[in-house]
Amino acid sequence: MQKYVNQLIDDIKNSINSAEERIATFEKYVPEYLNKEEQEFFADVEQYLHGELLEIGYFVGIEQMYFPEAKKLNEEQINELTDYLIKLWNAYNFNPIFPENIPNKLKYKKMREYLKQKTTFSFGEPGHFEFCDYMPEECSFTDYCERYEECKNEWDSLDTDMSKGMSVEEFNKNLKNIDDIDDIDLPF
Repeated sequence: MQKYVNQLIDDIKNSINSAEERIATFEKYVPEYLNKEEQEFFADVEQYLHGELLEIGYFVGIEQMYFPEAKKLNEEQINELTDYLIKLWNAYNFNPIFPENIPNKLKYKKMREYLKQKTTFSFGEPGHFEFCDYMPEECSFTDYCERYEECKNEWDSLDTDMSKGMSVEEFNKNLKNIDDIDDIDLPF
């Protein structure tokens, strides 16, 4: 497996080194209904909203199928591939964001999984991929995340607050009878 990992790292390095050239070939969404000045000003927003959805693996030049499952790798290989995978994503303007203290094995698994995630390409600001969704019942990092208990407590208190608040019917009734939404006493 080490020989394959070495070849994969070489492929990653090549993709990183050719990132600028590859990015220049990506198609930009340019709305024809905007004048040239507006097109330049709104280019990033329009790209995000209307650009072609493609897998991250397509954009970075190495699809998920080329990355071995974590269970087939030793700890050293996982650490090395995780570091290179983060560099690869960064080279293509993707920013993976993980909670602190997450082991590389979990980072690798999540990033490998996300290579199949469809997104638009951002030519301006980086595309941020936050791997924490702040929902304790769906958390992949329960044993490692320093904020897990805090998130859990926040969700538990929110559930309690909502159960004491007005019903959906009450909310809708009030919404129909108001002129200013700021006057509504929301349950949260």
